[in-house]
Amino acid sequence: MQNPEPRAQYLNIVLRQISRTALRIPRFQRHFVWGESDVIELLESIRKGYPIGSILTWRVESSDNYFSGYREGPFPPADLNLSSFEVVLDGAQRMSTLYGTLRDPGNNPVYRVYFDVRLGQFIHETAIRQGGPWLVPMSALFESRPFLDVQREIAELEDGEELLSRVLDLYSTFQDYQVPIITLSNAVLEDVVEVFRRVNSSGTPLSSVDFVRALTWRSSFDLEETFRELTERYEGTALEGISEEFLIRCLAITAELSLDSREVIQLRELSNRPNGLQAEVEAMEQALDALASFLAPLQISRMSDVPYEVQRLLLFGIMQYVPTTDTSRLKNWLWASTFAEEHQSKPESYVSRLIKEIRNGQIENALEIRKTIEPGIFADRVRRAGSAITGSSYLRWEWLSPPPMRSMRRR
Repeated sequence: MQNPEPRAQYLNIVLRQISRTALRIPRFQRHFVWGESDVIELLESIRKGYPIGSILTWRVESSDNYFSGYREGPFPPADLNLSSFEVVLDGAQRMSTLYGTLRDPGNNPVYRVYFDVRLGQFIHETAIRQGGPWLVPMSALFESRPFLDVQREIAELEDGEELLSRVLDLYSTFQDYQVPIITLSNAVLEDVVEVFRRVNSSGTPLSSVDFVRALTWRSSFDLEETFRELTERYEGTALEGISEEFLIRCLAITAELSLDSREVIQLRELSNRPNGLQAEVEAMEQALDALASFLAPLQISRMSDVPYEVQRLLLFGIMQYVPTTDTSRLKNWLWASTFAEEHQSKPESYVSRLIKEIRNGQIENALEIRKTIEPGIFADRVRRAGSAITGSSYLRWEWLSPPPMRSMRRR
């Protein structure tokens, strides 16, 4: 991968790139989730000359066939004749906001924003109580004829001269604003996923989950829809609140891959088989069902009640590859490993090694507890709300208590 190419590009140029689809949002990116206040805040930042953060893109060739499709609305349909283009990796919400409000608001009310030149503030169309020429549609700012109409109507007002000066200031500010863009070039998929693992963003950054969803997409199999169905399926069970990140790891375990993000993307190759990942998904569902059945008698009502991700993954691996393991042994291991804080801050390599042993039917190392439980852990330690020890102490009490006491405790 070449060194990233940073550049500052005028906002108007960025909008033109989007218009001719040289800058696109892949379909695996999250849908637009910003609300009206987020949109206003972004526009206000530009008006005041504040930085809005850099946009991370990936330059690809159309022949790469990485993407199954691209987001539309407000972005236009992709021109499939372009030989190369950039895709937005980090900054999709900001780019959607700018293109929607400044170029193509369409029927989405969140993009229909006006600037009240009398009050000096942005306002959504839905909040307008009394219209007038002093309310400038932001979508007119980069369109010559509509903006000339705006100036003409404002000039006819009694305070038109002053308001016209404010409008021209707004116009100049947005025309002169530059957006920092960092582009990855000649980057293979593994490099891009690693960049995501390291990059920090205050917005809604992409994760390896999004990449895997995109790269395993087929017309007959949509991992995003599969995950949604699984999330709904386990509502009201011990697996309620199951995360997509956990499901991706479960799928990797089932496909006999390690949990390293650079290897997880090999799911893409498996998805190219005639039946894609269907067999792995079905096997994963069976193991998840077994895991839910195992956890339910322990009074665990949601996935987060099992405090450590390592515990969840090891239990899943055992349900997948060694389902005949004695449940009493697993229960004792779960409580003991929690109170001993056995799995605190364990790296992915540690988990991958144990999962590999479990695949071979060896569970001794996975169930071994090397740390000891502190004698005064319940009496002496300060209990913090939300900590593994505090939550597990409550669940352990629930599990050991007879049914009448459980019902009394919950009242």
